[in-house]
Amino acid sequence: MAAPPSKTYERYAWVLFLLPALVLGALNIETLVVGYSNGAPPDLVAAGVTSSTPPGTIALLNYVARGAAGGSLVLAALVAVVACTSYRKGSQWAWYVEFYVFAAAFAAGVMETIEEGAISFSQNNIIAFAIFSLPFALGLILPYRGFFRTNRQLIAVLAILLLGIVF
Repeated sequence: MAAPPSKTYERYAWVLFLLPALVLGALNIETLVVGYSNGAPPDLVAAGVTSSTPPGTIALLNYVARGAAGGSLVLAALVAVVACTSYRKGSQWAWYVEFYVFAAAFAAGVMETIEEGAISFSQNNIIAFAIFSLPFALGLILPYRGFFRTNRQLIAVLAILLLGIVF
């Protein structure tokens, strides 16, 4: 286990993970508890789901949305717990966990912006990027030297990141 980071921005970088995790959790609690009780949400209406759509279809979409919200809530809890405990203490494994969560979330966000071969950057995608990706990236980059002190560790980290990107 590495020594806890010493500089102020290194010491409080864990907050940069905690805030997006809390926002993600808050955004998904309503969908998890209530679901689509008032009919289809606006983005599904825009996709063609109307009141004449069979009730089984809306029930299926409700089930899928609640499942996705539950998964997002568990992911937010994982990020928050790791950030508040081991990342705050300076454990290297916590840096890896937060990096892979960031990489997976970033890849999912990029895939969501690609629509039929064309990249579309809507205002919602840019806001989501600002709320989630920028704090995560800063939380990984700022305390980097506190987690990896030697060149050997740097080479190992780069090798693991390269393997993660390739696979």
